[in-house]
Formats: sequence, structure tokens, C-alpha cells
Amino acid sequence: MTNAKHIGGALLMMITTVIASSATAQMPEEISAGTRVEVEGRIFDMQTILAVEMAVLRAPSGEDSIKGIIQEVDHQKKTMTVAGVRVDCSGDCFVAGGEGRPLDYQKIEPGKRAKAKGVFKNDVFVGDYIQVKEMKPGASADADLEGKIGSVDRAANSFLVNGVAVQVTPKTIIEME
Repeated sequence: MTNAKHIGGALLMMITTVIASSATAQMPEEISAGTRVEVEGRIFDMQTILAVEMAVLRAPSGEDSIKGIIQEVDHQKKTMTVAGVRVDCSGDCFVAGGEGRPLDYQKIEPGKRAKAKGVFKNDVFVGDYIQVKEMKPGASADADLEGKIGSVDRAANSFLVNGVAVQVTPKTIIEME
């Protein structure tokens, strides 16, 4: 079943399908609360990323990041929602356009792609650097996320990274770095 939703002129195709497989996803024991991961996937619904590839990172710290489609923008508060995550750009945050040049926050609209670097604090991503680009025609609703795992639900083959649910499937490629 496919649902379509318009966000700022871009058409998001949200595919809601049941993944049928005789195999069950097996998450390595290394995937636990506090472990850093890097996830590449597809937006399944506005708060879940269906993991296509992920890396379990050995380094206990690092820069958090998120990449995805801008769903909402609050120009007054200088916040936006990207892949289901609230991103705060109100502090000392450099906002750039597609070529890396400064971009006026008032020109940011839902439906564009954003890549943000910064840190997660209390379920809010506080951006240091955010790049906003136009959504290419026919582009899929991909999302990338890097951060620490908050909790793991092994029975559901999922975990939370800073409030974003990540669903692991039998087709998820998992690398240990």
C-alpha cells in the first residue's frame, strides 16, 4: 500500500508494506543502550527509519548528524522537523544553501532536504551546521542518522536513537567498525 503526502510542493511517497520473510532480523549483542550507530535507511513513517545499512561504531563519542526531508519549519523559533526529529537552529548555527553559502532561514521550506551536524540534547537536535538543498525530482525519502542508542527492543528488532525509532529487518546490512 502506498500513501502520498505533499510537503512544501514535494511529493513524499510513504510505502506501508509488511515485510514478509521466513528469517528474522538478528541484532548483534553490540547493539545496546549507549552504543553509537550510523544508520542509512528509508523513512517508513514520520518517526521511524527502516534501516537499509547500519554501522555499529566503536568510538564512544562523535558528532551527531541527521539527514532527511524537512517536514515542518518554524521561522520565528528557528526550528524545523527533519525525518521526525526537531532541529533547533536558533543558537550559533551556520545555515547553508546547496552550494555551502549562507542561507536566510526565512527561505527554508518544507519538502527540501536538510543535512545537519550537531548534538542531541533532550530529544532535540541542536544544530551547529545545517545545509539545505532542493529535493530532486523522483528522489526517495531517504534518511541518515548518527548518534547514541537510547534503548533497544530486541523482540521488535528496533531501537531508539535520540527519539527516532530504527527498525532492523532481515535485509539490513550491519557492519561492525
